[in-house]
Amino acid sequence: MARYASGKKSVALCDRCGQQYPYQDLKEQIENKRPNGLRVCPPCLDKDHPQLQLGRQRIVDPQALRHPRPDRVEPASNIIAFQTLYPHTAGENRFSLSGINISTSFNMTTAGSTSITTPSANFSSAFVQTTAGAVVSSATTYNVFVQSGFTGYGTGNRYFFAGISGPAPTLTLNEGSTYIFDQSDSSNAGHPLRFSTTPNGTHNGGSEYTTGVTVVGTPGNAGAYTQIAVASSAPTLYYYCTNHANMGWVAHTPPGTTENLVIVTVTNTGSGNAFRHNQQTVGVSGVDINEGEAYIFDQSDSSNSGHPLRFSTTAGGSHSGGSEYTTGVTVVGTPGSAGAYVRILVAANAPTLYTYCTNHSLMGYRVNTV
Repeated sequence: MARYASGKKSVALCDRCGQQYPYQDLKEQIENKRPNGLRVCPPCLDKDHPQLQLGRQRIVDPQALRHPRPDRVEPASNIIAFQTLYPHTAGENRFSLSGINISTSFNMTTAGSTSITTPSANFSSAFVQTTAGAVVSSATTYNVFVQSGFTGYGTGNRYFFAGISGPAPTLTLNEGSTYIFDQSDSSNAGHPLRFSTTPNGTHNGGSEYTTGVTVVGTPGNAGAYTQIAVASSAPTLYYYCTNHANMGWVAHTPPGTTENLVIVTVTNTGSGNAFRHNQQTVGVSGVDINEGEAYIFDQSDSSNSGHPLRFSTTAGGSHSGGSEYTTGVTVVGTPGSAGAYVRILVAANAPTLYTYCTNHSLMGYRVNTV
């Protein structure tokens, strides 16, 4: 005779949320590789994270420097990878965007608002404060290098940008923004980058576009770059090499996108950890984000360590049977480290979203798209 009943038709309450579930659906909560005595429902079940395995993980985290230098303020450095907005097709030859180095300095001003400034001396990204929590990018640097690549024109030297694979994707240069194409890398020698309103520029009967364009130095040498401040109602542009044909492609010039900065922190509410939105605990009604605008959820605060923020159309995300929402979403860095963030460009008619932690349940909140 069996010692215990199978529980086939039994129901029980989750030890964490108190909801009723079939008894067989409840799982033992494992902590530090041992059951902690709780039986919880699938949405409440937390993985046995290495941070909970005290003494079991070998940690090498030296803090002291061999040759320490005096303290000085340095801007945090982020890298944003821009994805190609338009697919390659046969016969197209494009520059390749690889990455955008964004170097910023963050200063908290009043509760819920942030101002961001950048020293003008470095070629990085500067932001201008507009309204509380909202910023717009005013300068972005593309680090350019040249190597052989295959396009619709065949194989030959093509422009590449650190961080994005493949030669020559379509670029988007927003009106009102400034872009710096850094050609300091030695591979740029003999390949000056310029703009035109004609595909392939002067190699196709077009002329050089100079409105808002500044050229500094010699490609392949330190400090060489081409800068463009995109004018209002600027035409569609094409970038090209003045010395060699078939190295450029299109740069669309749409109106600029508003960038909204959200400071994310993690706090213990008494019943568990939860994300905070701009230092505020979010109620059941959630927060609003606007369609057509971009939001940067900054997770550089150390409290975010081990708590990657993601979006889902299901409350609780993957912990409640939902899937990750990725439309317009870019993830950069490791939560809890400088430069870590999740950026979402809110699509038209985007659904109601929910933030969640990929590692732990019951941490997120509702995000209303308006």
